[in-house]
Amino acid sequence: MIESLYKKIKNFPHEGNIKTLFNDLKLDGFKFLKDMNIPMEDEILIAKYCCEAYDPESPLHEIHKDRRELKLAIYKQYGIKNEGVFEEVTRNENENFNKYVAWYYRQIKDFDFEAIVTGQELLTEQLEVARTRIQKKKGALELDDDKFLKAMNLKNLCYTNAVDNIDKVNQLKRNYQKKYETTDKDIHGEVPEEVLRSSGVQEVIAYERKQKNKRDGS
Repeated sequence: MIESLYKKIKNFPHEGNIKTLFNDLKLDGFKFLKDMNIPMEDEILIAKYCCEAYDPESPLHEIHKDRRELKLAIYKQYGIKNEGVFEEVTRNENENFNKYVAWYYRQIKDFDFEAIVTGQELLTEQLEVARTRIQKKKGALELDDDKFLKAMNLKNLCYTNAVDNIDKVNQLKRNYQKKYETTDKDIHGEVPEEVLRSSGVQEVIAYERKQKNKRDGS
């Protein structure tokens, strides 16, 4: 079985040069890591962080449903401190890392999962704004009525949009799960008879059973 990009990066040695992996795979994603201008050992950690945070193959997604909790769990797993460039990465504020994530999604071609993760990150940001306490007067600084009203309207808009997006993200998750439930049924042969009859799969299964019986000597 061909090793996935997730496993290739995850299993890459921490003391190596991640550029060699990209060269061996004939992939050009390293250019975005290079443009981050970070030490070689951090390039490896960033690559590992990305595959854990943005690849559905990572088991951490089933353990940590909250995006912020997930990211901090990855840092703990790899001994990364949430500071400097890594803090920018956590907040999605590093342009070159964001380009690398977009490149990574193009490689694994799992756009449904990308939509779910992007929605979860947007939700986190919207709820952060909605939770921000707006003070009309703080020390010597005082907001006029117009600015105060605009700030409150922004909080309300973020909250309303977040509630709407919760439903959208949950629906995306349900659709995503259904897709893989269908795949599991196909793999285990739990397909309705009428589908088998109309698809030609019935004949394939019968042939494979006949071949297996021959091998077993029955």
